[in-house]
Amino acid sequence: MNIPKDVIEGPWYAFALQDFSCWICDRVPTIPFPAIPMIDDEGQATTWAQWWGDLNQWWHVTICSPVSYWANCNIRTAANHESTSYNWPSF
Repeated sequence: MNIPKDVIEGPWYAFALQDFSCWICDRVPTIPFPAIPMIDDEGQATTWAQWWGDLNQWWHVTICSPVSYWANCNIRTAANHESTSYNWPSF
């Protein structure tokens, strides 16, 4: 598991789930979706292949990214505790 140096604390399952999700995401094949017609959100006619691309892109958007977001929200790092405000000098 690749743990950053600035990690303060986090549940073990957040690290394990993120690592497993990324491992699976790297191994999902790039099988193109069939050209099945569909209507998109704006009412335009499109196909699954144009909308989703392939299985790897679909997996990354619908599974890997939300899991990584959830895991990162459950890992407290030093960057989360530092103030991001900057005192600009007055001219």
